[in-house]
Amino acid sequence: MLFFWGGVSPMTEQVCSEIHSELLNASRWNRLAVAQQYLYDKELDLTTEEWWELFRSAWLLAEHNSTGPSLRASMLMLSKAPPAPAKLREGIPNKRFKVYRGGSLHGLSWTKWKKKAVFFQKRRLEYDSYYNPVPLIKLPPLAERIVEPDDVYFFTDDREEKEVVIIPEEAWDYIETDAYQIECEEFTEKKKQAGYEEGC
Repeated sequence: MLFFWGGVSPMTEQVCSEIHSELLNASRWNRLAVAQQYLYDKELDLTTEEWWELFRSAWLLAEHNSTGPSLRASMLMLSKAPPAPAKLREGIPNKRFKVYRGGSLHGLSWTKWKKKAVFFQKRRLEYDSYYNPVPLIKLPPLAERIVEPDDVYFFTDDREEKEVVIIPEEAWDYIETDAYQIECEEFTEKKKQAGYEEGC
């Protein structure tokens, strides 16, 4: 089942079927770009619950959410997002709190759990044909920042990562310089060299 809140969505069966097919047929590196077609490009008449159901489903089914087109697609969608339902704000403290990330500062996915951020930080040194075909040589710094509750778009622990989704200022800078396109092109090429054909 595609949608994690099964039963709450009044979207027509035809629209649900189309979205389901397109998301699952896309590579995990392209699923957020597919979701963008419905949540940003097309003017679908969606309720708040439907909008977040689709975005959250695409987010959880995707990989490399902070790379190239996926980063840009997520930022565009979130900038247009209606306020998240209460169930997606459960787990967000009602005061300033610290989050961590084992990757770039411009990434959208952070965690309240430092141990999980360290796991992702170290994983970037390890070769994996699916998740990390181009491992780094040097351990990247562990990022941390203080965020306000209103800075958080939504929280999820579906993947047991205590994931906090924000749009850091660094992300807007990254998009403006077009560096994300260069990174994605290089990443895709290196993945092909490693024998893995799917792109970002």
